This record gives sequence, structure tokens and C-alpha cells, in this order.
Amino acid sequence: MESRFGGGPLQGDGAGAVWRVVVHDEHALAAARADAAAKDLGEAASASYGDIRDQARTKADEFRGRAQSVYSDASAYAQDYQSEAEAYIRSNPLQSVGIALGVGFLFGLILRR
Repeated sequence: MESRFGGGPLQGDGAGAVWRVVVHDEHALAAARADAAAKDLGEAASASYGDIRDQARTKADEFRGRAQSVYSDASAYAQDYQSEAEAYIRSNPLQSVGIALGVGFLFGLILRR
């Protein structure tokens, strides 16, 4: 009688049953190791994800602060320029109208082509 596991020197005296138990135990041990490795990998991935998320949040806050600073600087510059332009127009109304007509005429020529 030959065992489906290839037989062996202990073939006739219950060695097949022992062999199956050993093989089953090795499979169970391998499955337990695989489960433990998967759990460790999952925990490492969660930790890495958390670290990356925190770093991304920090960078986003940093960029948000920079963007707000640039926006406020640009807004202040635009308001200053607008105030200066209004003051110039009030002090030189005819010259301002002439400049506006000239610029409008040039835009009209450019856009016609």
C-alpha cells in the first residue's frame, strides 16, 4: 500500500497518518505566520499612512499660510496702486481722459486685426 504523500520507510505502520498530521501542522503554522506577517504589514502601513497624512497636513497648512501672505501683499499693492491712480486722475482729469481715449483707440486697432 503506497501513501499519497509518497510513502516512506514507515509506510505500513501508521506513518501515513503521522505524516498527514505533521503536514497539517506545518500548514497551520505557515498560515499563522502568514496571518502574523499580514497583521504586522497592516500595522506598518497604517502607521506610515498616519505619518504621511500628518506631514501632508503640515505642508498644506504651510502653503496655505504662504498663499494668504502673498494674497494679502498683492491686495495691499493693488489698493495702493488704485489709490495712486485715483489721485492722479483727480489732479489731471483732461490728461487722464486723453490717455484713456488713446489706449482705447490702440486696443480697437489691435482687436480689429
